Amino acid sequence: MKILVLSDSHQDIRSLNQAIMAEADSEMILHAGDYAKDLHSARTGNAECWCVSGNCDRATGCTSAPQERVVTIGRTRMLLTHGHAFGVKSTFDRLVEYAVANQIQTVIFGHTHNALIENRNGILLINPGSVSNQKSPFASYAVIITDSKGDIIRTELKRL
Repeated sequence: MKILVLSDSHQDIRSLNQAIMAEADSEMILHAGDYAKDLHSARTGNAECWCVSGNCDRATGCTSAPQERVVTIGRTRMLLTHGHAFGVKSTFDRLVEYAVANQIQTVIFGHTHNALIENRNGILLINPGSVSNQKSPFASYAVIITDSKGDIIRTELKRL
C-alpha cells in the first residue's frame, strides 16, 4: 500500500494538490493537521483520507477532526497527531513514551515544519514537513510503502 503523508498545508491548496497529483497512485492520504480541512478542497481521488486537527485548526473553525487518531494497517499501528500537544518543537520524548505505552509502531506528526524520518527506541517517527513551504526552506511531504501485512518496507521524504 502506498500512503501519502502531509501536514501544515495552511490553506495552500495548490501545493496540496501538487503533492497529491505527484503521488496519484496513493491508496491512503494522512494529514497531520494545521488546516486539515484543506483535504476537503483537494482532489484526493479514491484515496482513503484521515486527518487530525493542529494548533491552527481551532482558529479556522475546524473542530470536527480529533487531535490524534490511531490508523491500523494490517498489524501496524500508526499514531497520527499534529504534535503540538506533545511539545515536539523541543523534544520527541513524550511522543515516543506515548507510542510505547500504547503499542504504536509509527508516529506521524507535523507542527515543526521540519521534515524528518527517524527511529527512536524502536518507534518510527515521520514528520512530512510543511507542504505549504511556510516557515521552512522548502515544501515537502512523505510517502510510506507497506507490504500486504501492513509492515512498512520504505519511507521517503520528497520535496515539491
